Amino acid sequence: MPPLNDIFASAPARAAPGSTPFDGILEKCRDLISERLDDAISDMLDNADAVLSALVKDAQRRDERHLYEEARLVATTQREVIEKHFHRRYIGDFQHRSDRARKIGRPFDTADYSSGELRLVEEDDLEETLKFNDMANRLRAYCDEELSALDQRVGVLLGDANLETNDNPFSPQVICDAFKHACRELDAELKVRRVLLKLFDDHVLDDIRAVYKSVNALLVRNSILPQIRYSVARKQDSSPEAGGASAKSPGAALPANMTAAAAQDLFSVLQSLLASNVVPIQPGAGAGAGEPGVAPGAGNGIVVLQGSELLGALTRIQRGDLGGIASSGVPGAPVGQNPVNMLHEIKASSVGAGMGQLDLMTLDIIAMLFDELFDDPNVPNGVKGLIGRLQIPVLKVAIADKSFFSTKSHPARRLLDAVGDVALRLPSDFGDAHRLFGRLEASLQSIVEGFQDNLEIFTAVREQLLALMAEEDRRIEQETQTAAKRAEELENLALARSVAEMEVQTRIHGHELPAPVLEFLAQQWVKLLLLVYAREGGESAAWKDALDTVDQLVWSVEPKGSAEERRKLVGLVPGLIKRLTAGLKSAGIEDDVRTRFFGELMKCHTQVLGMGQPGSAGNTSTASAAAAGATADAAGKKGPASQASGRIDFRAPITVQDPFGGGEVKVDGIDLDFTSEAAAGARAKREASIRRALDNLQIGNWVEFRDPENDALRRPGRLIFISPRKSRYVFAVDRAGKEVIQCTRAEISHRLRMGDAVKLDEAPQESLFDRIMNALLGKLHMPGRAAMAGH
Repeated sequence: MPPLNDIFASAPARAAPGSTPFDGILEKCRDLISERLDDAISDMLDNADAVLSALVKDAQRRDERHLYEEARLVATTQREVIEKHFHRRYIGDFQHRSDRARKIGRPFDTADYSSGELRLVEEDDLEETLKFNDMANRLRAYCDEELSALDQRVGVLLGDANLETNDNPFSPQVICDAFKHACRELDAELKVRRVLLKLFDDHVLDDIRAVYKSVNALLVRNSILPQIRYSVARKQDSSPEAGGASAKSPGAALPANMTAAAAQDLFSVLQSLLASNVVPIQPGAGAGAGEPGVAPGAGNGIVVLQGSELLGALTRIQRGDLGGIASSGVPGAPVGQNPVNMLHEIKASSVGAGMGQLDLMTLDIIAMLFDELFDDPNVPNGVKGLIGRLQIPVLKVAIADKSFFSTKSHPARRLLDAVGDVALRLPSDFGDAHRLFGRLEASLQSIVEGFQDNLEIFTAVREQLLALMAEEDRRIEQETQTAAKRAEELENLALARSVAEMEVQTRIHGHELPAPVLEFLAQQWVKLLLLVYAREGGESAAWKDALDTVDQLVWSVEPKGSAEERRKLVGLVPGLIKRLTAGLKSAGIEDDVRTRFFGELMKCHTQVLGMGQPGSAGNTSTASAAAAGATADAAGKKGPASQASGRIDFRAPITVQDPFGGGEVKVDGIDLDFTSEAAAGARAKREASIRRALDNLQIGNWVEFRDPENDALRRPGRLIFISPRKSRYVFAVDRAGKEVIQCTRAEISHRLRMGDAVKLDEAPQESLFDRIMNALLGKLHMPGRAAMAGH
C-alpha cells in the first residue's frame, strides 16, 4: 500500500469547508459511475424504438398497442429531457448525500431528494414511488457483494465508518430516484412512465453491477481498503426492530418482520418463511436438535465448518468421498430409479452438524428445491437422476453467492434452466437407451468432476446444452418435414380446387344449363380439373384439353337455332362422350356415376335436337343412347338418372385419389369465391380479417389450443411450418414434435377469433428454476410467489 502522504498529494484540494484529501478520489468515482449510467440510459433510448415497436407488433389488444406507440413517441422525441434531468438529478442527489455524510453544507433536503418524501402525494405518484423503491431494493440484493464492499470503502472516503446503506451516495436508491424524477419531467401520463420504468429495469439495471465492480476496482487502485472484511454485517435498518443482525453474528436469522430491502431478496424471503414455518433443524451426527438462530455444532465438540473449509468438505463429498454420510451411493439415481436427495443426509452428517446457522439454512433451502425438482412431472425421471448429481455443486454455489436466488442471469441458475429446456424435448421414458443420454450425462458429470469455485464451468456446460438443443430442434424439424410436406401438398390441392372451380364458374357464367350438367361440373368434372392442375399445372395440354371439354359440354346442351348447329352437335357427341369417359376414368370416378350422368346427358341432347326434328333427334338420341349403353355394359348395370340439383354448389366436400401418393383425400378450397362482385368484396373483408389475426404468427410462436366444450383441456403447440401461400399451418403439440395439429388459414383464424386458440407471448413452460421456486414458495404459503421467483 503506498504511503498515505502520496495518496494525499494525488488528491486535488477542495475549497469547500470540511474537505478531505479523499475528495478527489470520490469525485473520480462519481464521474465514473455518472458517465457509465449516462451511457446506459443512452443505450436504452437508442434501443427504445425497436423494443417498443416490437411490443406494438406483438400486442393483442388495441389499448396495449396505443400505449406502446405513445411510449415509443415519448422515448424518441423527449429523450433529451430524460438524459438531461437524469444526469442533473443524479449528480445533485450524489452531492447532497455526500455532504450529509461529511456533515458539510446545508442540511440534506429530504423533501426534495429522499425517496421517503414527506409531503402529500397523489395515489398514483405514491404507487410509482413504491415501484421505484422496490426496484432499488431488488438492485441492492442483486449487487449485494459489490455494494457491501462499496459501503465500507465509501465510508472511508466520507469519514463515516458506520455509513448507512441508504446514505451511500452510490446507493441504488439514488439511481432509481434520478430516473423517477427524470420521467416526471416528461410530458407523459403515468401509464407511459410505467412503460419507461420497465425499459429501465430491462435495459439499464443489468449494467449497474458491472459499474459497481468498476468503482470498487478504482478504489482498490487508490489503496482504499484493498482487503474487505466481509464478516462485518451492514445495518439493514436503523430502527430497533431490525436489530437482529450484527457485525458479530453475520449468520443471525432475519426477524419475521423483514425490512423492505430484505423482502425483495428472495433468499431473505426464504429465510423468513423457514423461520415463520418453524422448520426444524435435523440433529447432526453427535449434535442435538437445533433451533433457528442457534449454531448446531456449538458446545458439542463438533468442528465448526465455514468459508473455504466448508466448501472444501463439500467438494470432497462431490467427488465421491462419502465418509460420515449414511448414503452409499452418489447424488442422483441409477437409471430407472427415483432420485435420492443426498442433501438431507449431509445435514444429518458431521458436515451438517458443523455448519453455521446461515449455511445450514442455505442447505435446507437447496434440499427443498431439489425435492421440488424431483417431484416435477415435466422433467423425465432419467433427467432428474442426472440433475440430481448437481446437488453438491449447487449447494456450494448457494453458500458462496446468495445472488444465485435473486437473479436469472446467475450462471448456475441459467444452467439449471437449460437442463429444463432440454427436458422439454425429451420423451417421458427418457433413459440410458436414448441417443442423447450419454451426451447429457457427460456434460453434467463434467461439473461434478471439475467444479471447485469457478462459475465459468456452468457457462461452458450450458453452451454445450444449447448446442445439444439446437441439434435436437433440427432433428425434430426434419422429422416434422413429413407433416410440413403434407401440408404443402394439401395447400396445392386446395389451390387446384379453387382454380378449377373458378374456371368452371367462368365457363358457365351467362349460360342457362340443365341442373344435371351443373351438378356434374361442380361435383365430378371439377375433380379431374383439380387433379390435372395439381399434377401437371395450368400450362399443360391435359389442363387445356379438360377445359376445352367443359366448353364443348356447355355448348352441347344449349338450344340450337339452326340446322347447321344441330348437324354440328350430332358430329360432336361421340367425341365428347369419349373425352368425358376418359376424363372420369382418369379422375377415378365410379362407373355408376358415369352411367347416370350419360343417361341424363342423352335426355338433354334429345331435348335440344327434338324440337320438331324427328330425324335429327333420332340420330342424336341413337348416338347418346349408344354411348350410355356402352358405359352401362362396362359397368354391368345402368343407374337411374340423377335428380336435378337446381343450382351449382361448390361448397360440397370433394374427395379424390391423392395425386401425391396414398388413398383418397378430402380437398378443401382456399376460401375463394368467384360468384359475384358482392361476394368478392365479402371475401376481401374476410381475408383482411384473417391477415390481421395472423400477421404476428411466425415460426416458433406458441399457440394454446383449447377445447370449446371444456376450457380446462388445453394443449400448447409450437408453430413449425407455414405453407408457401400461408394457407396451412402445422403445430407440434407433444414433447418430441411427433404429434401435430394442422390448420387451414381459415381454421386457425376462426379459432383465434373465438378464443379456442390463444397466441402465447412465450413458451408455455416456466423456466425450471422459476417453476420449482414457485412450488417451494407455494408450500411455504408465500403470497405473490410468482412475482418473487421472477427476480
